[in-house]
Amino acid sequence: MKICGRCKEEKELHSFGKKGNGYQSYCIPCRRIKQKEWVAANPQRSENVRKRAAEWTKNNPERAKANRDKYRLKNIEDIRERSAHQHRQRTYGINQEDYENMLNGQDGVCAICKNGSKLWVDHSHSTGMVRGLLCPSCNTLVGYIETHGNLIDKAKNYIKDFE
Repeated sequence: MKICGRCKEEKELHSFGKKGNGYQSYCIPCRRIKQKEWVAANPQRSENVRKRAAEWTKNNPERAKANRDKYRLKNIEDIRERSAHQHRQRTYGINQEDYENMLNGQDGVCAICKNGSKLWVDHSHSTGMVRGLLCPSCNTLVGYIETHGNLIDKAKNYIKDFE
């Protein structure tokens, strides 16, 4: 947890950008606000910065790619975590707090098999409503039952025929 120097709210570390070995003093939303204010106050300077950066990238494609690759390797866990947060928000409409509340409500395990491995957001394909968190196996099973439920009894009978 860290307190933002601008809004004074206490937030999770993933809400702050990386800076060296630590984190920036302003949370990401406050940094965006501050950056927009600076761009509005300095339109010519911000345009010059953008042009120089684009020109450098165009003139140094190998170094630019190397820099991107180096950043990705150094920050792979943060990138994956941020990507997961964004995916859940965009796809299911749940933010990190909603996800953590569901995770805590299920004691950090799959709602069906109680396995504590990686958990996926389970949702109804017909309504889009989020139901809970499931391990990949249970999520696949529930999805299959949801779309092919009539085959379950046939499969059970098939298995019984060969016992």
